[in-house]
Amino acid sequence: MWWVWLIVAVVIAVLVIFVLTPLLYICYKRNYWRWHNVPFEPPAPEFEILQRLFGLRPTLEWEELEHYDLLYRNFKGRSPFCGFYHLMQPRALILDRELIMQILIKNFSNFNDRGIYHNSKHDPLSADLYSRRGSEWKEMRLRLEPIFAKDEMRYLYDGLRESSAEWLLGFDQLVRNERAHSGYIEIRTQIRRYVLTTLAACVFDLTAARQEKYPLNVFEDMTHLEHTTSRHSEFANAFLRRYPRLGKKMKLRTTSKEVEDYFTGLITEVVNEREQSSTEKKDYMQLLVNLMQQELSTHEVEDQTMKELKEHLMGELAAHAISFLKAGLRPTTHTLTYILYELALNDPIQEQLRAEIEVALKRHNNELTYDCLRELKFLGQVISETIRLHPVVPYLIRRTLTDFPVLSDNKYVLPKNMFIIVPTHAIHNDAEYYPEPFIFKPERFGREDNKRRDICMWLGFGEGPRSCIGLHFAQLIMRLLLVQLITRYHFTVDRTRLMVKPQNVIRLRVDPLDEQADGREADVVI
Repeated sequence: MWWVWLIVAVVIAVLVIFVLTPLLYICYKRNYWRWHNVPFEPPAPEFEILQRLFGLRPTLEWEELEHYDLLYRNFKGRSPFCGFYHLMQPRALILDRELIMQILIKNFSNFNDRGIYHNSKHDPLSADLYSRRGSEWKEMRLRLEPIFAKDEMRYLYDGLRESSAEWLLGFDQLVRNERAHSGYIEIRTQIRRYVLTTLAACVFDLTAARQEKYPLNVFEDMTHLEHTTSRHSEFANAFLRRYPRLGKKMKLRTTSKEVEDYFTGLITEVVNEREQSSTEKKDYMQLLVNLMQQELSTHEVEDQTMKELKEHLMGELAAHAISFLKAGLRPTTHTLTYILYELALNDPIQEQLRAEIEVALKRHNNELTYDCLRELKFLGQVISETIRLHPVVPYLIRRTLTDFPVLSDNKYVLPKNMFIIVPTHAIHNDAEYYPEPFIFKPERFGREDNKRRDICMWLGFGEGPRSCIGLHFAQLIMRLLLVQLITRYHFTVDRTRLMVKPQNVIRLRVDPLDEQADGREADVVI
């Protein structure tokens, strides 16, 4: 009868391995924060988790924003951080400003990972500065910082001015056409077109001649495909975040092959053309090419190895260029759209900004020079206040590399490999730091207020070593367009369709200053 007991033992072992162990693991995960004595929000029901895992119930960005705002309001003051669950994964939302400073600045080395999967060998476009971590990230950041420095903006200014002038011609025509009808324009679409054409020209050298082979509408479609599609389900993406080394061994990619072939082909053509003609243009593509040439000149290797090195550096160059689209298109469009929306809602502020620009232009003989743009302090305050009220990124995400005891209360520890959230939107709308937080007040960012404000209580471009490397470029693009729009047009809001949620259409009435109509903004049905 020994074989009967053997079968029973095997059945029990199978039950333990495939049934009991997973159940115990799930039970542990769902009670993780309770057993660690951390204030927490209970996990979602199992059925909802399964729906999200298999993409049947996608999580929208504004839903995440509202969720983090709610956690911040409910738990602030009770502990340095609170616990919550992303699907079945325990995560921490940071509530204490000193802990935020520790994470972003003082103990940055323990929090320099965003937990994003990338594969530089088999998916070179995924291995940009945003996704890398540790020594890889540090080395790439040090190489790139010089070309993103404030001093380089003057070098780029003429090219950007030319690009904005071309866009304005089309916008002027649109305004004239719309004035024959309602006069209202869906502003987000137009601003996105401006940012897209600017990046296409400055970063990808997509000139009018090159657009015969690479039409702008196809470039836009490829950009949209890169931003909105994922090769994997939420379950697979969670697996890649948890086991990146295994994903690389399995040669898993996150970039669409169609997107990679398109952008790699475009960039290779531009680089080869510039190398053969020995011409230099004042754009970001040239700065990236110069950086690649500098890297090649510092290596003395055999021809075959040099060929491999150049292929590697071309992959890096392409990843850098794509990162402009990833990190620049949507955030810059978002901020410019909301600046115009807030100015349309607050006419006295719009007039104050217009007056500042007119005074600055007179000092520069009515020439919109780079130095003229830099002098516009109130414009800087308007941009900062807009980003406070409508942050580009509503939260920052990091992952701990080792266990991190909270200095202010050592009974709390952020465990190794824990994803942590810094709730930017909630902090920016906290009345403790910003009285009357929902009112648009650019004067909050005057010199004296800036001195009094804690360094990590405004996170428009992040903070610390991992802050946004392209902030000067983004500021230049925004300032250049805003000055030209404000000196040409008066913006008013469509009060019959005020924005309720971030994804809503934003329609503004745009009137040329030299033929402004009276009273149309008050057309409200009561």
